[in-house]
Amino acid sequence: PDQMLKTRAAFMSKDPLKDKDPLAYRVLLMMPSIYRLWARVRLEHLAPWIQGWDREEIYAGTAGKGAADAAYGTAIMMELCKLSGVNYTGASADIYKCFDQLVRPLLKRVLDEAGMPDNILDPYMRFINEVTVFNTIAGGVGQEYVKRTGIPQGDPFSMMVVAIMMRAWVMQMCEMKV
Repeated sequence: PDQMLKTRAAFMSKDPLKDKDPLAYRVLLMMPSIYRLWARVRLEHLAPWIQGWDREEIYAGTAGKGAADAAYGTAIMMELCKLSGVNYTGASADIYKCFDQLVRPLLKRVLDEAGMPDNILDPYMRFINEVTVFNTIAGGVGQEYVKRTGIPQGDPFSMMVVAIMMRAWVMQMCEMKV
C-alpha cells in the first residue's frame, strides 16, 4: 500500500568534530513498523537459506555472530600468534557510504542467483525501489524524494544484504589464504 512507502530520514553524526560536513552523517531510515515487522519475520524464514551461503569468516547479517565476535576472535588469534612467536598482520576496511553505494540491479541479481525466494525478494526490491523519503532536520520535514541507489540503513534485511554482497570477496580472500 502507498501508505507503507513513506519513510523518514534521521541524521546521526558519526564525528562530532565534523558536524558541519553533510557527508559526516549516517542517514537512518525510519521505516513503517509494519514493514519492519514483515522484514524481521521474513528474515527468520530465511534462516535456512542464509545458513546455506554463510561462512565462518562472515560476522554480519547472519544469526548468532556480530562485530564483537569478530573483534574478540581476532584478538585471540593475535595473542596466540604472539605467544607462539608467529608473525601476523591485520587490516580493517571501512567501505565509505557502503549502504548508499550498493547497485540495486546487481543486488537483485546476486540475491536471485543465490536462491532468495521470490516471495521475499520481489516485495523487498519493490519496497526499496519505490519507498519515498522525507528528511527530518531540527524538527522540520523536507520535500519527498526517492533514493535511486543503495539500501536503507535501519532495514532488518540490510546487514544480511551487505553480508551476501561481500561473500565473493571473503571467499577470494580465503582462497588466497588471507
